[in-house]
Amino acid sequence: MNKGKREGMAECVRKSKNEIIIFIDSDSFVEPDLAKEIVKYFIDSKIAAVAGHGYVANADTNTLTKMQDVRYFVAFKAYKSAEALFGTVTCCSGCCSAYRKKYVLEVMDAWLYQSFLGVRCTYGDDRSLTNFLLLKGYKSLFAPEAKAYTFVPDTFKKFMRQQLRWKKSWVRESLKAGLFMWKKNPIMSISFYLGVILPLFAPVIIVRALIWYPYATGKTPWFYLLGLLLMAIVYGLYYFIYTKDKKWVYGVLFAVFYTIILIWQLPWAILNLRDPKWGTR
Repeated sequence: MNKGKREGMAECVRKSKNEIIIFIDSDSFVEPDLAKEIVKYFIDSKIAAVAGHGYVANADTNTLTKMQDVRYFVAFKAYKSAEALFGTVTCCSGCCSAYRKKYVLEVMDAWLYQSFLGVRCTYGDDRSLTNFLLLKGYKSLFAPEAKAYTFVPDTFKKFMRQQLRWKKSWVRESLKAGLFMWKKNPIMSISFYLGVILPLFAPVIIVRALIWYPYATGKTPWFYLLGLLLMAIVYGLYYFIYTKDKKWVYGVLFAVFYTIILIWQLPWAILNLRDPKWGTR
């Protein structure tokens, strides 16, 4: 009987005889030395979780997977590295993360039976578990040497379903983290709250800058358009600096794709927070 992903993970934790447990998604695979590389980061007894570095396994399939390749790299290499400086990686990703068993046991029941707005939580198990551990005062880190490869959606329909599920869990867990993140490092706290507030208001900003302003004034919003283009180029160049891969241009394309399409998914995700479906079927 399939009781869901969380129940399966919980059963693994209960039966494991090891101090450190590594979770890997079913659509992912890892380098042979991953275990050795990721356990190095548990030297501090306060460290409860460590995220590995996720890469896209099917990056060259089509334009969509190439965009995701750049996005994954920047998300891990830049964002998680920055969060790790303060011991507060906000999401130890499901593609590959390690946990200290005794700390997981402390929060397991609360995580396993988590509910939100009266509905049992099913998706977002990785971000949720990380949140519960951070709430307890433990630390989470990022291990760039621990490499995992995951197969990402290669069709627009599958991708949009995945993104909706991720956004719903991001909203839910950001609301929860917002209640305690101010207790962490001040710099980290400011970065976290800005990272939550700006995406929430982004649709309003886009409408005002790119739709209302030109309609009301008859002028082209070059300042905003150039700003968006500059941010898109920086996004792509960050990928190129580290990888020297020509796919960096797909990072620019993704930034535009995010602004035009993905950003509008967030309001819909908020309206569907109580829907527990994964959207994979």
